Amino acid sequence: MNFYLIFSKVSVIFLLIIVGFLLSKKKILSSEGQKELTSLLLYVLLPCTLIKSFDIEYSSDILARGLKMSVFMFAIYIVSYLIATLVSKKYAEPENRRDIHVLSMILPNVGFMGYPIVNALIGPEAIIYAVMCNVGFEFFAWTFGIRTVSRNSPVKTSGNPVLSLLSTPAIMAILAGMVLFTTPLYIPEPLISTVNLLAAAMSPVAMIIVGISLANSDLSRIIKNRYIYISSSVRLVLIPLITMFALKALSAADMSYYIPMIVISMPTAGYATMFATKYENDSLLASEMISMSTLMSLISIPVILSLL
Repeated sequence: MNFYLIFSKVSVIFLLIIVGFLLSKKKILSSEGQKELTSLLLYVLLPCTLIKSFDIEYSSDILARGLKMSVFMFAIYIVSYLIATLVSKKYAEPENRRDIHVLSMILPNVGFMGYPIVNALIGPEAIIYAVMCNVGFEFFAWTFGIRTVSRNSPVKTSGNPVLSLLSTPAIMAILAGMVLFTTPLYIPEPLISTVNLLAAAMSPVAMIIVGISLANSDLSRIIKNRYIYISSSVRLVLIPLITMFALKALSAADMSYYIPMIVISMPTAGYATMFATKYENDSLLASEMISMSTLMSLISIPVILSLL
């Protein structure tokens, strides 16, 4: 991929982040507004985007390739977990904070940034593959991710993580989309037009939320923590490079090559803060990891993807 083409496409995404940053700094949108926008994204805009991606004619080739991508990505997440665990053991930090670093290294921001960038670089026809890649991510996040963040926290896991996964809006939308994709069922007008309009709003709203989050971060404090730099570099550089070598070894091509690389090159996901808050771990550190990795990704994403 051409570096300047990628940089220009990704720059549009980051300009939207700047819009969110300025809206927060000018007190036009508060942290409460961020929470409400996040709920809108998670419960309406993201599910509409996922369902829209499956609103195409059934193809066994698309299904087979997408499932292979999902299995491959899950394997990459396992490798990422092992690497992150080894790296974090070198940190002179309490165990619970090392767990946050591991969590931040293994969870890429697929939903908020991965889908918009796939759409910008390849087009809406590629979203269905990114969605199938995300199935492996969601399963990994709600199993290994929760186990990691809770093992040294005062709040322990309860209930079945798989059932928790199946009840998330994203997975419910993916399951609904799969039904539409593999059966003669379809969404009639005017409902499908409504879904398409809402899906079109996902990218700007997602980036504005990221911008608000950055505006509320203490960047001076983040810059002084060298471990955040190391963990962000593992998330944005080391793991994508390992993924690239694995894909080349498998002789992957076209969508099977580009989509996993775009997805794995994203900064730390919002799940890190969400899980850390739920299990009373260091949610501030998780937020700092998201902020730093997002800033660094402005350069790392174009550089890594230009190597393809």
